[in-house]
Amino acid sequence: MTALCLLVSSSVPAAAGVQVTLGEVLCHGGAAADGPQDECTVTRQSAENAR
Repeated sequence: MTALCLLVSSSVPAAAGVQVTLGEVLCHGGAAADGPQDECTVTRQSAENAR
């Protein structure tokens, strides 16, 4: 699992109100939204749900 995948699949960052911002920071830093070789399909779904 990648840091981005762990971020969006956890309720703690969402409850703290930092999930979307931190996800954007990771993506701007080069994190792949689909994870390595598309292993983290939950990432895209969670990001869409957070908007």
